[in-house]
Amino acid sequence: MLPQYCISPLSNYILSYAYNVVSLTFEEPGCIRIDNSDVKNIINIQTQTQTQTNKDTSHQAFKCHNTPLMESIIYPCDITTNIYIKYDTCIKISFKSLATTIKNISSDGYIGLINEGYNVYKQCSLETIPKNIILENLTTFKHMFDMAINFNSDISHWDVSHIQTMEYMFSDAITFNQNLSRWNTKNLQNTKCMFRNAKRFNMLNINNWILPKQNSKKFEMFLGI
Repeated sequence: MLPQYCISPLSNYILSYAYNVVSLTFEEPGCIRIDNSDVKNIINIQTQTQTQTNKDTSHQAFKCHNTPLMESIIYPCDITTNIYIKYDTCIKISFKSLATTIKNISSDGYIGLINEGYNVYKQCSLETIPKNIILENLTTFKHMFDMAINFNSDISHWDVSHIQTMEYMFSDAITFNQNLSRWNTKNLQNTKCMFRNAKRFNMLNINNWILPKQNSKKFEMFLGI
């Protein structure tokens, strides 16, 4: 069980240098997966709905073994959920295998993604993610924003030089149209159907990408358009 703290607006101000906040907004109550090794960095989780405020959900967490890469813990979330983490630490999250409806993710600290595909797969309501998201531990973007039909956040600054696969990454992301020309794809090996049916994406934005010989057929990235 996580430590219990009473975090009032005043203590939020006083302790602003002691923790950072990851804020999640859902269309309806959902869940989030947190890397098991990062649970120690969580101070508290508070949720808020139209009828209930400041409900601590830490006691409801349970282990999840549905990923072959690492264990994670599932935390039920209400419409608005704030995760308070220790200052200058990070939590890695994922929505893989969860039928949830995340709309916005924001953070004033460090937040990362669990190193697996399908992190935000089928998140049709997703609109924004943090600009300061940490990607260093990742090797795959497989199906990351697949079917995220409302997603169009600026991710042009991402360092993707260590990513090996982007297979189906923006498949059916029909709203997405950001300039990814600065992405360094030197280690990219698989871009199969990456932009399939991403109707608004301007393919001219990736003309300067250098892809391995075995993955040099750019047209395969846009199958379905």
